[in-house]
Amino acid sequence: STRWLAPDNYQETPTPVVADRTSPTTLGLPLLATVSAFDLGFLTRRDMIERLERALGTMATLRRHRGHFYNWYRLSDLSVLEPPYISTVDSGNLAGHLLAVAAACREIATGAHDEPDQAARLQDIGERAREMALEMDFTLLFDETRKLFAIGFDERANRLDASSYDLLASEARLASFIAIAKGDAPTEHWFRLGRSCTSHAGATALVSWSGSMFEYLMPVL
Repeated sequence: STRWLAPDNYQETPTPVVADRTSPTTLGLPLLATVSAFDLGFLTRRDMIERLERALGTMATLRRHRGHFYNWYRLSDLSVLEPPYISTVDSGNLAGHLLAVAAACREIATGAHDEPDQAARLQDIGERAREMALEMDFTLLFDETRKLFAIGFDERANRLDASSYDLLASEARLASFIAIAKGDAPTEHWFRLGRSCTSHAGATALVSWSGSMFEYLMPVL
């Protein structure tokens, strides 16, 4: 019923409910999980290929804006949930996930000599995933004046959010990295990201806005 896309969450109490929505990060992580499941021996290569093909096939039908997936989609009919919004963090996450999946598929394809058909399908998946990532135009989300990425883009108002991500220790760091690599943002942007440090218990730590592991670890994952 979710067309091979993962729901945002599952609620157990007070009654079991599967959320009828998904986001770009929730689109990308299951792709990585599927490849990881194959690496760990939980899925056969054929099963992995079929899951990736079906998920990417559904993703290709979703409405996008300048290559970006919207922040929320309703799973029951794949429509964009109001208000139509593009999140810098989510786009960065998904682009990173797609590029990682593309690289993994190319690597696995080289070892699939026993199954030429599977090797060809893996190469096709890799190309589709990479193309999907490169289609995301990160100039849409970049504030040229501040040389920083805005929190997101409001399509109805046709404008960027007033607030920006201005720290290196941020969940948006992956978006910055990919945008620079794509040529959508200047290298100068990386050095506009704050690197303030603080000390605690004799150790030095890079400052983030809220101190959450999401800010420090999500881009690395």
